Amino acid sequence: MATLPRLFRPADPLYPQQWQFGLIGRLGDLGSSSTIGIERVWADFTGAGVAVALWDSGIASTHWDLQPNVRLDRRVVVAGLLNDGEALGAADRHGTAVAGLIAAASNGRGGVGVAFAAGITAVRVFGGPDDVNTAFDRYLLSLEGLPGFAVSNHSYASTPDWRPAPQEALFERAARLGRNGLGSLQVKAAGNDNIDSNGDRLNARSEEHTSELQSPDHLVCRLLLEKK
Repeated sequence: MATLPRLFRPADPLYPQQWQFGLIGRLGDLGSSSTIGIERVWADFTGAGVAVALWDSGIASTHWDLQPNVRLDRRVVVAGLLNDGEALGAADRHGTAVAGLIAAASNGRGGVGVAFAAGITAVRVFGGPDDVNTAFDRYLLSLEGLPGFAVSNHSYASTPDWRPAPQEALFERAARLGRNGLGSLQVKAAGNDNIDSNGDRLNARSEEHTSELQSPDHLVCRLLLEKK
């Protein structure tokens, strides 16, 4: 008799409306949408113990769906000044929304993040002294904090200009040295404009790194992370 796989299905009321889980968690030929795959993953992996950083517009760290997972102790210091990671106003909601997609808690309220038990730390680079548009040198200094996180997310983009991008070395350093030498994973937006990104700037470049992940049963998966 076949053994049914273990599943974890969040009780958060908005979970059934989160259509992305039916796509990223799809199993084989189960159709266009099925959450069985992601619920099998959640039975063993929830993000617990994983440090995730969010370079964005800051977050509402006291929001009830984020607060359980916010890690203030990991906030980045840039040239002696703490980047508090807080959204500056109600209009700066992009970072809070992205943080929810990543690590909204499984608490029976609202929706749930893909890694709902991960620790999340925000680095505000839109608004404030480390703004990527008005203080690029300080933005670069903020990227020196990348190796301190297992995963970082960068949901921002720019137009390709085919010039060398000074942050390349910082992203590569994190990919090589993060997680105590195992390498940090960096998730980067490709932009919303469907333009030729075969250039060299914040998101307009081809970047390739490899990383190895090992499961509890010692199955090693070698990943090729490529962005074009």
